[in-house]
Amino acid sequence: LDVKAFAIPRAGWAEALEQFGIPKGHSGPAEEMYEAVNAGWMDLGVAGTEHVAGTTSARAVFEAASNVNG
Repeated sequence: LDVKAFAIPRAGWAEALEQFGIPKGHSGPAEEMYEAVNAGWMDLGVAGTEHVAGTTSARAVFEAASNVNG
């Protein structure tokens, strides 16, 4: 498997996220998350940051997500 990383201009994020399966018009939360990461508002795996474990299992999250549209 040959995987290559490349930059996607901000104007193309919604379309790219739709190609990953996010319904058209619903990519806003993901776009905001990427903006927060890129702006340094969120530190992922950086020394000195606090890890807070979630209380909801991955199974419960995916089950809830699969029930959103019926």
